Amino acid sequence: MKETYGGAKFEEFIGRLLKHCFKEINAERFNGHSYDFEINGEPIEVKYLGDGNLSRLPQMIKGLDSSVLVVSNCYYKDTEDLQRNKERWSDKKVILLNHLLHIAERASEELIKELNSCLDFSTEGIIRDSDINDFRNLGKQSNEPLSSTKRRGDSSPKFSFDMIEPGKMEWRKYEEECKKLVEFLFDGSLKDVKEQEWMYEGMKRYDLVAKIKDNPSSFWKLIYDRFKTNFIVFEAKNWTEKIDQNVIYLSEKYLFDKALRNVMIIFTRKGADDNAVKAQKGALRGDGKLFIILNDDDVKKLIKTKENNNSHGYTPSDYLLDKANELLMDLDR
Repeated sequence: MKETYGGAKFEEFIGRLLKHCFKEINAERFNGHSYDFEINGEPIEVKYLGDGNLSRLPQMIKGLDSSVLVVSNCYYKDTEDLQRNKERWSDKKVILLNHLLHIAERASEELIKELNSCLDFSTEGIIRDSDINDFRNLGKQSNEPLSSTKRRGDSSPKFSFDMIEPGKMEWRKYEEECKKLVEFLFDGSLKDVKEQEWMYEGMKRYDLVAKIKDNPSSFWKLIYDRFKTNFIVFEAKNWTEKIDQNVIYLSEKYLFDKALRNVMIIFTRKGADDNAVKAQKGALRGDGKLFIILNDDDVKKLIKTKENNNSHGYTPSDYLLDKANELLMDLDR
């Protein structure tokens, strides 16, 4: 399993998750087989598949003793899939990504962020499963009972947008806060969020760029399919006034169809003036480049949406989808 970088990262994450929940974990050899972890004599085997395809998991765990707890990044897509697979593996102890997402989201912001960083595919549309008795009953000493772990919303990062003054003096603070916001809002859909890069002669290209994970949903599926976009650019403008059309014109130069980068999200304090909106629509109509402009009010709504959403609820990505659809529907007016 450790042949891939993703697999190694996933096993490291499982080790940290176990340490979070249990006092002692070890790596032991049972009956000639070296299992990945052990808690008070109970063996744990970690299985990682790059695409999380659940149909491939039975073959991977074939031959394992029924006493071994298998922890995997494979997942079921819906409740019907859940029921089918529970019957199929009634003689196995299996913890899937659906369970891990439920655990990590209620444990800490650091753990869910680390889990998402292990995966190449989006976790936004994956249902969470709280039926984790195999994990609850593992071992005899618990560091923190899973039933009493805090919900993720209780440990969400604190943002200080209201403390940052619009203007040139605190532009860097605003950029840093926007980066933290992107990672918080879209950790399940984006990966490799990189800070601003620079062109020659000290000219800045953009503030943030991130790759859309495989199997995107919601807003990310729209831009992935319709705008042929694998990478998304974020720009932070800590202006005291509304941004003007020049921001759109200059930013257009950093979006390229051949680079699969045709969408930019602009964070700005006051929003866009009328000329900027015209330029925004012109870029979409003429060149197929999508600009989503978010002001301080949008940011507050996004944070609240993230803290309140659940597996079947309204997400920050849904909020962006509404923004995009509104722009698309209004394009011909």
